[in-house]
Amino acid sequence: MNTPETRLASMVTEAGYLQRDIERLSASLDTLNKRLVQIFEVEMPGILEEFGLTEARLSTGERITVANKIYTSISEAHQSAAFAWLKEHGLGDIIKTVTKTAVHPSTLRAQIRDLLEAGEDVPMDLFSVHQKRVAEIST
Repeated sequence: MNTPETRLASMVTEAGYLQRDIERLSASLDTLNKRLVQIFEVEMPGILEEFGLTEARLSTGERITVANKIYTSISEAHQSAAFAWLKEHGLGDIIKTVTKTAVHPSTLRAQIRDLLEAGEDVPMDLFSVHQKRVAEIST
């Protein structure tokens, strides 16, 4: 019989299966992402460094290089000081005010990267700067 209770009970059962599948797949995805990070940030750069290489070209056509990646952010606790530092160093134009004052993350990352590459002294803790060597694959 196709009563509302029967239909709802069926949906509850299906929802339970779906939730368990999602939890299982999320755990698998987390494991896969951690392994991928290990390969790109530790193992591949390590192999290139071990053999004194800056890049490698595989017989399958892929080219592997290692790039220094920079990750930045401004915490609320450092926002006033970070904005003052940016203004003092001629970078006040990257600060945006929409409904609140902010700096777009990719703009900040690019500016900080450029300053570091130019040898400028940047307050790393103020901008939560993290540098990583990451392998990149291209064809």
